[in-house]
Amino acid sequence: MKFWLIFVLIAITNLLIAMLSFRWGYTEGKLEMIEATLERLKEREYQ
Repeated sequence: MKFWLIFVLIAITNLLIAMLSFRWGYTEGKLEMIEATLERLKEREYQ
């Protein structure tokens, strides 16, 4: 019983960490995409 409880707690913790890191990576990727788009627009304006 104790083993299963520990196993479930570890699984839930891993899931939460994975969700948080995925969400963080998703927002970071979005920011990079926005920055790249802005740079392209600036380059287009200068030409």
